[in-house]
Amino acid sequence: MSEWLIIIFSSLGTLFALLAAIGLIRMPDTFLRISVNTKAATLGVGLLIGAADYFF
Repeated sequence: MSEWLIIIFSSLGTLFALLAAIGLIRMPDTFLRISVNTKAATLGVGLLIGAADYFF
């Protein structure tokens, strides 16, 4: 059961980190770049930390 949670959390975390990187490149305004980067990257890192918590 915990293996599936690790797979799901790490996959979603990397997906949100990738979306944050893409949003950083594609957004035209500085304030939109800050908004996209903070929201998506925070969620991505939180999910990756959650996966690491289940791993250890």
